[in-house]
Order: sequence, then structure tokens, then C-alpha cells
Amino acid sequence: RENHLKALGDGVIVKSQACLIGNRDVLRANPKMLDTVRMFLEYVDGAMHGRRYYQVTANVRGIDAEDVAHKVASNPLTQGLQGPTIAPIYGVPANGSQPSAHQWYTVTIIIASNHMLPAVEHLRAIGGTQTIAVPVHYVFLENSPTFLHLLEQL
Repeated sequence: RENHLKALGDGVIVKSQACLIGNRDVLRANPKMLDTVRMFLEYVDGAMHGRRYYQVTANVRGIDAEDVAHKVASNPLTQGLQGPTIAPIYGVPANGSQPSAHQWYTVTIIIASNHMLPAVEHLRAIGGTQTIAVPVHYVFLENSPTFLHLLEQL
């Protein structure tokens, strides 16, 4: 109040964008410079793609890895970018009990950030426990779309 501050409804303070300017002749003539630009654009594209995702890891019990994969992939939100990664958990049964017909598996998937809670709810519904969500910093595609576009312009 004293400084005449007020709350912003949308929470946005500054919205900006950047522009990378280069010299076509220099890029055509200098492969080393072009490779430097490629590496820079790889990081930019990777960061732009990565900020939309979380890596989610949960422990899920199942008959085998196929059973767990089927349960996880039965929901489109938990299918991941190319499918779930399933790995067995090796350890001693809890409280010295005998092993059951079901084993524990670690499931790792990449989830769109706007689908995080529905995905976690599905993992819980199929018996998922100890779910961890970590922001993805980079998702590198097969090629940098921005660099490929730059090459077309050269």
C-alpha cells in the first residue's frame, strides 16, 4: 500500500520474446560458425519442448512387466512420449514375508504438465505408490526444427 503496489490478476509481470539475427553469407561460408549456431538452437528447442513435460516415476505392483505396462498404457495420459519404461524392483519382501505372485516394478513416463494430476490419479488407481514428478529441462527431438528451418533459409 505504501508503495502503491497492487496484485496482478494473471500473475504476468513481463511477457517478452527474443530474436536471433545472423549473417547468411557468414553461415554459408563458415561450417564452424554454423555448427555453433546448431548447438545453440538445439538447446533452445530442447528447453522449449522440455518445459511442457514432467518425468513421473512410480512403483506399481503387477504379475509381470507386460501386465504393468498394459495397466499404465491403458490411459492415454500415461502412455508417455513413446510408452512407459518398466523396470523390476529388486529387494527383500517387506517384514520378511514370503514373496507374492505380484512383483513391484518402477514405471517411468513423460507426462504433459497440464495432465499431471489426472496421470497421477491413474497411477494411483492401478496401485501406484511413491510417485515422484520432476520437471523435464530438455526434450531433444530427432532434429532441431529451428535449425532445419534455418538450413532451408540458407
